[in-house]
Amino acid sequence: PVIALAVPEEQDLKLILEKQERRQMARVDLIRKLFECLDKDSDGTLNSEELQPYLDSLDYDRGWGGSPLDLQQFTDLANDTSGKLCNGAYRTSGELADMVTQLTYQKDAW
Repeated sequence: PVIALAVPEEQDLKLILEKQERRQMARVDLIRKLFECLDKDSDGTLNSEELQPYLDSLDYDRGWGGSPLDLQQFTDLANDTSGKLCNGAYRTSGELADMVTQLTYQKDAW
């Protein structure tokens, strides 16, 4: 009997390769890249609307009532394992890489 193997579409293969590359990025680079993806107006800060996709990933539905976050503040948030910020805002490097991939493809679709 002949076994047919499923061959990924070129677009799917590209996505898989990019996802693997992002998972291998240093955490600090992943956070910076995620920040850049979220910073839609490129002003160097994340307002509550720009931060919302990250908050959604935390199941944090109260919105961000604080002032805009710069890269260092966002890095502190993304690395927080204490649970004091947003009931634990930490995401693994793999989760950060997945978010970067998702946001990059959403941005490309605009």
